[in-house]
Amino acid sequence: MKKEIKTLIITALLYFAPFPAYAFPIAAPGTEGSRIFGIGAGVPVTITYLGSSAAHSIDLYLMSPSTGALLIFSNDSASVGDTKNIGEVHSGSELWFRVHVNDTGYDFFNGSREHNADGEFHARVQRNWLPNTALASFEAIYDPSGNSSVFDDLSFSVSNVNVIPIPEPETYAMFLAGLGLLGWRLRNARSPL
Repeated sequence: MKKEIKTLIITALLYFAPFPAYAFPIAAPGTEGSRIFGIGAGVPVTITYLGSSAAHSIDLYLMSPSTGALLIFSNDSASVGDTKNIGEVHSGSELWFRVHVNDTGYDFFNGSREHNADGEFHARVQRNWLPNTALASFEAIYDPSGNSSVFDDLSFSVSNVNVIPIPEPETYAMFLAGLGLLGWRLRNARSPL
């Protein structure tokens, strides 16, 4: 009798226990749209493959005006921990990544949502995930509604970079509205004499 109760309790615990959904890290929510920049100073930038949950074939590219698209990893052939040293990236130079979904032909980019065909964010970039290392996670599903954006299709880290969050147009609109209201208030203020 005790053995059956023990088995029942263990089964219940295993059934209801919260297990992590992913075996690899995913950048934190709220880091969508962040941009990645080199820091220079003779420090090489290293990109490390951390994993993918995508059922489709994805290639990660580093886009460059001088060299075009440099293939970094493919989730079909890369192993967790594979690294690619891309050398020094000059201070202020942006690292622009693209994922190409081989099954659908879609391309998705980090940074602003305007770069993507569906007008949605497709990358999160978490600053200082590890010391001097950013964590980038991509979502590789075309979805104008944004409902499928869990950013678990490809994750990698980038060392020796600076990550800058990019404000959305709504942020600028609020800033300008606040400045306008402040200007109106100052203009209409009466100075006491």
